Amino acid sequence: MLLDRGRLTATLAGEGIDAVVLTTPVNLIYGADFGSEFLLGRFEDHTAAAILPADPASAPTLVVPEFDLPHLCASPSWIADIRSYGNSWSSVGAFMGATLDPKRTRGRARRAR
Repeated sequence: MLLDRGRLTATLAGEGIDAVVLTTPVNLIYGADFGSEFLLGRFEDHTAAAILPADPASAPTLVVPEFDLPHLCASPSWIADIRSYGNSWSSVGAFMGATLDPKRTRGRARRAR
């Protein structure tokens, strides 16, 4: 992890700030060890965010678009609380839904027989 968590905690507490939200690619890499797939195409869209609370007892959160989930699995962040957003009808959304939802998976297996 590149982030100096102690320094962040001290700085936020000193300024009376409850949390910081990182959205730029450079800040996400530094703060969350996460580089979005958008970086590969050199896009400057801010599609992901890391929310880092001042209180170290509060868990940080990483918010990513659903199309970045495969990349996140291959290169995980130190942040455990991952929240995704996107469309259930997209290719990754459909794959993740079919893979992770046992009722839908069993239903497809029965129909395929």
